[in-house]
Amino acid sequence: APSGQTRPHRRSSPGPPSDSLRARLGPADAPVIVSPRTVSRLYRHDVVLDAAAEVGRRRSPGPIVVVSAVGADHRTLAGLRERAISAGVADRLRILEGLAPDELPDLYRIGDVIVSVPETDSFAVTLLEAMACARPVVVTDVPAVGPGMAGLDPGGSPLVAPLREVAPARSVYKGARLFGGPVTFT
Repeated sequence: APSGQTRPHRRSSPGPPSDSLRARLGPADAPVIVSPRTVSRLYRHDVVLDAAAEVGRRRSPGPIVVVSAVGADHRTLAGLRERAISAGVADRLRILEGLAPDELPDLYRIGDVIVSVPETDSFAVTLLEAMACARPVVVTDVPAVGPGMAGLDPGGSPLVAPLREVAPARSVYKGARLFGGPVTFT
């Protein structure tokens, strides 16, 4: 919004997940990873997709990865689709078209975890919105995000993934509470 103007209030708060939105995503017993940032190279949705593929090899059903096409870089989005095919998870990638801003709280509420793993970033409002909806978050330890998150998460501390780890989003799966049991990585 231009300086001095406010955006419409979105009601980011805990609440029941949207049954209709969840039904659009696939199997009800599959965990849902929401990566709410705009699809662009900066936000590394490919890393999230790769981590979901790894978890899918270790548990069934594998997680569904949800991203929004709103404002997406078309080349990056096409690359994400290609990567999903090559990783064998194209059936678990959901790209939501035309998601309105007032639907974001519903998107957060259906997520078992919200993931944002950029290489560089300023502070992400989407993470605050996700936490306001009482969803666990996974972030990278970039200076503007990771270090400041620990005291803000109402559900405990977020899982902060080291930026230089091979697959930072693996931190999503280290918490047994997220997917009903531990998933170990060697």
